[in-house]
Amino acid sequence: MIFKQELADKIVAGQKMATRRRLSDNPRSPWFRDRCRYSVGQEFTVNPGRGVSRVCSAAITAVYKQALGEMRPRDAELEGFEFLHGGVDSFRGAWAGINGKVDPDEEVWVVEFVLIPESVVA
Repeated sequence: MIFKQELADKIVAGQKMATRRRLSDNPRSPWFRDRCRYSVGQEFTVNPGRGVSRVCSAAITAVYKQALGEMRPRDAELEGFEFLHGGVDSFRGAWAGINGKVDPDEEVWVVEFVLIPESVVA
């Protein structure tokens, strides 16, 4: 799975344990609105950019849909945005920077995961 470099770094540091991805209308997309390609128990590699070698692997613990407006402080913490540093507002700023806007009614895929420590590339 591809992440921005700073988010991949948070995964390696154990600070990010969830990702939210926009639903796609393309049935071949891993984020297709009717089904997510990722499932609980599946492992995936963390890549800090397209075509960039993996930095670690993670195991999926939950997959579900959620409206962006339903996000709570704990959700932001799982995304790597600490409450003391803006939490949900910081996440929304990062989301807008990546996706252009934050629509609280937009439903997204949420994938929660745990780092596989022995997979970290030195």
